[in-house]
Amino acid sequence: MTKQQIIERQKALRANIWNIGLKLYATKGFSATTVADIAKLTGASHGPIYQYFGSKEDLYVELVIAAVKKVDAIVSAIADKPISPADKIMRLTKIMLQHIKEDDATAYYYLLLPQALLLHDIAPRKAKTHIRRTYLIIEKIQRIISEGQRKGVIKRGNPQALSTLFLASITGLCAYKALLGEDFVPPQPHVITIMLLKPQSAEQAESQTE
Repeated sequence: MTKQQIIERQKALRANIWNIGLKLYATKGFSATTVADIAKLTGASHGPIYQYFGSKEDLYVELVIAAVKKVDAIVSAIADKPISPADKIMRLTKIMLQHIKEDDATAYYYLLLPQALLLHDIAPRKAKTHIRRTYLIIEKIQRIISEGQRKGVIKRGNPQALSTLFLASITGLCAYKALLGEDFVPPQPHVITIMLLKPQSAEQAESQTE
């Protein structure tokens, strides 16, 4: 093998370890995932895992950091747009459903964050600060909802409760995507947005994002 071929092979193996680790940590959690689990599914020995990531804990920390950055970038890109709150909810729902359907990695990022929050107390110390940043993402969605309520386009209710409802729907769909794989069929966006948007607002937002 040439030097370049060796480099490409190493990159592919590292990417495979990353993707398998992401899937296992997102579905099983940190404590229930072992290096042996990752090695078995990648078809590699334990050596490359330690070589590329240092330890099981270090891989988890890297994945949490990547998940926070990815999801925050998605939410922030919509939250910062100069559009109505109804449009923001519709666009955020559409892009998240698209990711769940077409992009396995991003779907597992969505699933990893609530898993990490749930098991925050037993997570590696280096991961905890990054895990807590998930609350900042949730707050951005709450602010969209609060703004929409003030403008009369989002239904009444506690903004925190409504943002939890929205994110629980997304996370639940990610879990079913992990379970069903290619057989998974996502719902239409309006099935999600109808829980938050008033009917007329939902229709207007749907037409503007088509």
